[in-house]
Amino acid sequence: MLNLITVCTDVYPMYYARKIHRRFNEMTNFEVKNWCITDRPDQIKDLAEPIEPPFKGRGWWNKMKVYDSFYEGNALYLDIDNVLIRNFDDEINVALSALDDEKCKIACVSDAIGFHHNHFSSSMMVLKSGNMQKIWDDFELEVQVSYDNFEYEGGDQVYTGHRLKEWINAGYTIYWMDEFHRNLKLNLKYHLGEYVGKGWNQGGAWSFKTVLPNDCKIVDCGGEPKPTELLHLPYIQRCWMEA
Repeated sequence: MLNLITVCTDVYPMYYARKIHRRFNEMTNFEVKNWCITDRPDQIKDLAEPIEPPFKGRGWWNKMKVYDSFYEGNALYLDIDNVLIRNFDDEINVALSALDDEKCKIACVSDAIGFHHNHFSSSMMVLKSGNMQKIWDDFELEVQVSYDNFEYEGGDQVYTGHRLKEWINAGYTIYWMDEFHRNLKLNLKYHLGEYVGKGWNQGGAWSFKTVLPNDCKIVDCGGEPKPTELLHLPYIQRCWMEA
């Protein structure tokens, strides 16, 4: 069995979470247990087991709860603005095999731009219950002291990436899924887009490829633009709007 975990809090409409849970369950051959960390449990409980978010406001930090062992066995985490193009069970199975090595802490993909010199992306992760527990426990202790004033430049992804670097230096490993499956998950802006016209935020506009590589399984919208703004792209219309 595979646990599928999403986070839907704050400003994201619940239909984002509902779409990705439905889409993955329709595509996969895994038996799936669905979980959603959310502040609106009544809007998802027919599709997924709601988990109360640990923090109110600044919702991106609620993703840290994914590292807590509230589930048993193996899990897939997906950001809810990922668009699932086709089945990627094979890639998940390879990641799960890598996690059989007790030194391997997590399977994930690389950040598209290396934000804050951080290689780790939390947009898609394959996990084994307990492997990341210490990161959650340490984080929970930190924020309990002063959550209202807690700051970490780069947010949850950079916070986690820095701790993974410490683990790598201590002899643990990470399975980088995109090193072995290059086009598994492509970032819409940085792999499929081109900024046309004036400089960034100076009145230009993004232009995106309308055809994907045959081996692309996931398109990551990365927060902006939203899938609802991209319905002119055939793969967004087919795999998100009509899903």
